[in-house]
This record gives sequence, structure tokens and C-alpha cells, in this order.
Amino acid sequence: MIIVVLSFKGGVAKTITAIHVAESLSKHRGRKVVLGDGDAIRTALNWYKRGLAANHKVGFTVFDGDEQPPDGFTDLVIDTPGNPNEDELTQLANAADFLIIPTSCSPAAIEATIQTLTQFNELTPDRYRVLLSLVPPRPSRLSVRQKYIET
Repeated sequence: MIIVVLSFKGGVAKTITAIHVAESLSKHRGRKVVLGDGDAIRTALNWYKRGLAANHKVGFTVFDGDEQPPDGFTDLVIDTPGNPNEDELTQLANAADFLIIPTSCSPAAIEATIQTLTQFNELTPDRYRVLLSLVPPRPSRLSVRQKYIET
């Protein structure tokens, strides 16, 4: 299975989403999961290398997204760069079995999500999901009540 984590906006938790999806898939017996780090900063790859150096066990392998994936994988998770061009995203979307589109609650992120979904409007709903990430915690009733009392 090929899962692509994508958005036109950076900073919406694409990398952490890709890492969590890869780790979750790797927990299934017999799965060989690889994560392709397509982000220019290589956050996932650097995280992975630091973990290996500290002898931390991870259930999947991370490789540089500019290279070919290791042989024999059953699942490929692709972390896309922030602000990718439309052609790159279209190629990735066409190659993917499933797309995850993370977004935060900010107006800019929501706008980028709308742009992303518009780009892929021919996709059937079973091929993608929007993941609401970086959601601030719900305020307690006391703090909401206090706000209205003070104003």
C-alpha cells in the first residue's frame, strides 16, 4: 500500500502524521514499512538517524525521498515537502492508494486544504481523508465562564 501525506501548506503536521502512520502500520505482523522523506529539511530522516544512533527501536525504515525505496517493502508512506508544486502532488496522488491531508485550524491552513482538495476533486472520497491536526485543547468551563463575567 502507498500512503501519501500531503498538503500545499507546510507546518500542518505532515511529518509527524507520516511517522505515526508508518509506526502504526509496522505493528501489523509481516509488514515491512518504509517512509520516504520528501521534505527538503529531511526532518523524518534526521529523526530516524538520531534514534538509530541512540539505539531506539523503530518498526520502519526511513529513506531519503530523492532516492529509490528499499526493496521488499509492503507499505510505503511518503512525507511530502511543504509548499510543493501542483505537478508533484498530482503525480504522488495518482501513485497513491490513499492520501492523508493534514490541516490545522488556522485560516491559512484551511485555505490550503481547500486548494488541495480542489486540485484533487476527481478523487473519490474513499481515496483520502482530511486530518485535523494541531487542535488547541478545549477551554475549561471555568475559563469560559470567567471570560464572560469579566467582559
